[in-house]
Amino acid sequence: MCLLIALVFIACGSYLAVNAAPKPLRKSEILALVSGAIISENVAYDIRSRGISFVPDDTFTKLLQVAGADEAVFAALNTAKSTFPAKAESDSDQSLLQHLSHAGSLIRVGQSAAAATELNNFMADGTGKSEIGFVMGKILIDQQRIDEAGQVYSQIFSQDPDFPEVHTRVSFAYLQSGDAEKGLREAKAALKQNPSNAVAHMNAELALREMGNFDAAKAEFQESVRNKPDYSLAYSAVPLKVE
Repeated sequence: MCLLIALVFIACGSYLAVNAAPKPLRKSEILALVSGAIISENVAYDIRSRGISFVPDDTFTKLLQVAGADEAVFAALNTAKSTFPAKAESDSDQSLLQHLSHAGSLIRVGQSAAAATELNNFMADGTGKSEIGFVMGKILIDQQRIDEAGQVYSQIFSQDPDFPEVHTRVSFAYLQSGDAEKGLREAKAALKQNPSNAVAHMNAELALREMGNFDAAKAEFQESVRNKPDYSLAYSAVPLKVE
């Protein structure tokens, strides 16, 4: 019930989120994507398609490396259209980046509880609610607390409908709740933003298979592995984890 209530709010925000012109990405958004285990192909696509609202520096590069960014992300950053930020980073902004980076490093080695503690210790500041929530949603999913993850993603939609990659995660939440039709709708919303999104294609495959549309499901599977040939989850009947 909690998940269904949460996803009602998500559905209300989906149309606006898909059709609004996206803003350039902030440092904290990119770190949240990397720390929240979004596949690097999607992070790179978001950077290339949206641009960035800052000029990358060595400090940010090191934070991304700790969080787990790979060469695809750095290559996208090096060629991204960048604009100078409207205001200088505050101490709170810099602290947010450090906490996101550290949480990402913990998630990569399977220390989800420690990552959650890292984020909870920062949440009292009130900065970066969407970024913290996005990474926390990944932790909750890893802990099989799907209803709580759905509520977190609904709050992100409410506060920041332009936040990247939420449709992909919401699609997964719908699928886990047993609502294949809405899972498919959110997968399509993610694909409208990024047609090469292998995870969204996989989610669409699973939804269509559940709905009995096996030909369309096969086509989505083929698109998933075409865009990411090494995507092992796409070869599984049911994904064992979310990315």
